[in-house]
Amino acid sequence: MGNILKEILPEKGQVQAQWQFGCGKRNFILDFYIREVRLGIEVDGSQHQSTKGRQSDQAKEDCLAERGIFLARISNRRVLELSDGDLVEWLRGVWRKASHLSKHDSPGPIDDPTSDESTS
Repeated sequence: MGNILKEILPEKGQVQAQWQFGCGKRNFILDFYIREVRLGIEVDGSQHQSTKGRQSDQAKEDCLAERGIFLARISNRRVLELSDGDLVEWLRGVWRKASHLSKHDSPGPIDDPTSDESTS
């Protein structure tokens, strides 16, 4: 995912990997952050399916929403299954949605639109 983001957004600083942020006394790391459209991207592994993982994800989503940052989630499995072209299309879709939502101030998570399963 990181390599594809660097190809699509080659200018230095457009994509921040492992972006750290805090909310109250908690610190979080976002897999990728694109400041231009206030888009966060999380590539979720199986640990996100546990009760503790879901609780941590919800706290992270709430913190991001408070900051007006839109979150797109995609599973590791989907990243590995999709072709580079399909990942680019997914990224374009969440970029458009984040751009649209940032203009209308409606923060919230954006789930993987290419998956039948919930990754939140």
